[in-house]
Amino acid sequence: MTKMKLGLAAKLSKIEWDMHRLQLSYGEILNTYRQQGKDVGKIVASHTRQKQNIEEILAQVPGAEVLDVIALQKNCTPKAEVEILIALGGDNFFQICSHLFPEAYLVGVNSDPQTSYGKLLYFTPDSLRQRLKQIVKGDFNTEYWARVATTLNGARVEDSTCTVSLSIKATDMMSRYLLKLNGESEEQKCTGILVVSGAGSGTGARYRNAGLYLPQVKSGLYPLVTSEFSRISPKLRTLTREPFMGEECKYKGLNLRVQEGEELTLMYWANDPSELSIDSINRYDVKEGDELKFKVSDKPLKVISKMNRKW
Repeated sequence: MTKMKLGLAAKLSKIEWDMHRLQLSYGEILNTYRQQGKDVGKIVASHTRQKQNIEEILAQVPGAEVLDVIALQKNCTPKAEVEILIALGGDNFFQICSHLFPEAYLVGVNSDPQTSYGKLLYFTPDSLRQRLKQIVKGDFNTEYWARVATTLNGARVEDSTCTVSLSIKATDMMSRYLLKLNGESEEQKCTGILVVSGAGSGTGARYRNAGLYLPQVKSGLYPLVTSEFSRISPKLRTLTREPFMGEECKYKGLNLRVQEGEELTLMYWANDPSELSIDSINRYDVKEGDELKFKVSDKPLKVISKMNRKW
């Protein structure tokens, strides 16, 4: 088998990130933590584990290209051509990597399982080390995750791996829009709407947490509940957030299903502006008269799982 081009992107530890953003030395940032009453020992231990995990992975694949995600996000460095990208961090970091390298095979690795929980991440540093040589040779199982394709006034923005959120900027105000799907339409007033893929439907996701109110809606008109669905399933789901009239709400489209080949259209009618967020990474202003469309992307995300056999 031919070895594939491998890249490694690692999230900065809390110490590294705070040193970067505050322009402080290692000793200065530890003193700052002590003054704030933080558990310095716990923070240092996590930092040490994360650095050690990076070193041990690179020792197995010394030819891997180490990528600076912060520089890539700021367009300060050319983007390397990699076929496989190891994203060593948490769920949010994995999503950032999926935006930067949407064509690569992604390996999600929890950088510090002792202190963090990664719903999207199939590997720990230990389990990755057991499979890494095979992965580099192309011996792996691939899952093709559905993503959300979004257009704003006819222009396609970047695909979402998990969640597209339309939120009114002033959270004590209500947005107003018209939803259209399969010939049916409904005007809604609410604080916003979520459109999610299967990867954005898991435990702890905003979609699940925000949907806890649905059983309280007395009309019983909502067709679905915010349960988790498969990441490889070619469909999307929506959730209307804080609908007008609350438990007395009569809207039929609080929780819609958008199948592959279907398109959900949203005509924004509110005077007050909203913000469109793609995976809580990139944001776009939405104003009165704008049109949004959502559908299953024609470019699924390629994610390497722990299975030994290929699909």
